[in-house]
Amino acid sequence: MRQALKNGFTLIEINLAIFLVAMGMLTLFSLFPTGLKQIESASNDTQEAFFADYVLTTLLSNAAWITAEEWGDINDFTIAIMNDMPTGIEEGSSIHSLEFPAAGNDMRYVLEITDDGNTMRTANLWCGNGEYGATDI
Repeated sequence: MRQALKNGFTLIEINLAIFLVAMGMLTLFSLFPTGLKQIESASNDTQEAFFADYVLTTLLSNAAWITAEEWGDINDFTIAIMNDMPTGIEEGSSIHSLEFPAAGNDMRYVLEITDDGNTMRTANLWCGNGEYGATDI
């Protein structure tokens, strides 16, 4: 007697292969939203770093030209250091918004210039792309 040759796959093998492929694709597709969120977060972090560098470099440049009389008084110092700042940058600790770097991208920031009572001045800048409130501040 001759035994029949078995060619092809059984239904169980086909179902198992489909199940494994489906699980792999489901895992792969579930990574896309996380990746998109990470790309957006990295882009916002980069814009915040560029904004902070821009503002603090401008402050440092202005501080190099301040006279001794302006340095002695915190109000004169603040006025002098804020000279030629980009539109929207203001003194104080309230929240402001500035269009940066292009139309439609608003950077929220807080710029605070403080005095230690002597000759030390500190500029604190907190910025966040869309993190500090509405654009119509």
